[in-house]
Amino acid sequence: TVAETAPEAVPEKKTDDENASSALVDYFDNLFRDDTYLYSSEASYLIVRVGVETNKEEGTQFLNQVRLAMKLPHTQEQWQIFIGDPLTDRDKDTVDDQGNVDETTGVGARYFLPQIIERVSADASAGFRGIDNPFIQGRVDYRQYVDAWLVRPVQYVDYSRTREFYEETDLYFDYRLAKREVVRFLLKRSTETNKIGMQYAAALSYFNTLRLGTGIRTFVGMAGETKVNEGRYADPNYDDVDPQSGIYRYSIGAGWKASFLRKWLFFEVEPRVDYDMLYNWRPNFVVRYWLEFYFGDI
Repeated sequence: TVAETAPEAVPEKKTDDENASSALVDYFDNLFRDDTYLYSSEASYLIVRVGVETNKEEGTQFLNQVRLAMKLPHTQEQWQIFIGDPLTDRDKDTVDDQGNVDETTGVGARYFLPQIIERVSADASAGFRGIDNPFIQGRVDYRQYVDAWLVRPVQYVDYSRTREFYEETDLYFDYRLAKREVVRFLLKRSTETNKIGMQYAAALSYFNTLRLGTGIRTFVGMAGETKVNEGRYADPNYDDVDPQSGIYRYSIGAGWKASFLRKWLFFEVEPRVDYDMLYNWRPNFVVRYWLEFYFGDI
């Protein structure tokens, strides 16, 4: 939980620098509930998020997400059932505008493999994204230190009936600038059966915290593909777009998240500006507001 990895608890001894850096990185991952937290946490949790997005190019839309992970008793915390698969449910609503549950929301079980190699963790998952779309998935995470940098390569492999083969590599470089500050460089690449070429992304982020349960992040990033996948430009509203392979989006933004009233209640706001090939590189101003209910280790 956030409390367990609070910056105030970070040891200051030089011999504990690695532990201190790791604890502070975990604090921000846990607070912002990023992929590393949603996948690697063996604790039980329920996360319900409701929000709204204002988008200059696409208008206003309401957002909602549900994430559930529950460890099974008498399994030495190695088995977990879950609702909401971060690998495919990123930024996806759980319930549509008509109140129907999205049938592609991931539901399944995850098994945390025993740690055989130091600093290497792995898990395997299986489940359904819709009644007729079973999937299997594997993940390997390796933490290592290079000078003062915490380096974390993470590899995902996924196969489902409709999506077929998908694989993704994430490479995190985290550096603790000060007691409560972290800078992160993230590289990401992926391939899948239903897309030609390779998709890739990179982002540089800065994290800071003023007090327990509060986090600030700023970021710049880009996303691209080595081959043009025409589906992104199929809408007739974008007939003037001349798609090219390479970078198709640049983003710059910030985020602020804090608990209030109760330790399980959070508010988050994220303003950003996107420059997207889809809109002929016009600046697209986006603001997201989230209200999050987080019940950890239930």
